[in-house]
Amino acid sequence: MIRGLCSHYPDYALILIDSKAGLTKTCIDHFKLAFAFSVPVIIILTKIDMVSEDDLFQIKLKVNDLLKGATSSKVPLSIANEEDVALCSRMIQEDICPIFSVSCKTGEGLDFFRYFLNLLPINPSN
Repeated sequence: MIRGLCSHYPDYALILIDSKAGLTKTCIDHFKLAFAFSVPVIIILTKIDMVSEDDLFQIKLKVNDLLKGATSSKVPLSIANEEDVALCSRMIQEDICPIFSVSCKTGEGLDFFRYFLNLLPINPSN
């Protein structure tokens, strides 16, 4: 991750979080690096079909705490509909951080994520 951020000018950082494993030390380090380099962050919670709603809620709380912590002032927004997708794609350069919940097995949430990727602008600061 460090080499990728330092040797290129990434428009965005996509951070995938395995819902079964939760926030790992490596994942937290990736958050910190992206924030240090002022790269807009997009979070994708994967394998949501393999955890309960309560476990998924707890992971989202931990992610929210990390985003609102000392290293960041990002406002997390869980994507629930196409309006959220459009809003996040317009405000990604500001302090908003979209959180997508997806399952590759069932396909849940993938439509919103694809739609979001199609709407994303090129980062004007690069």
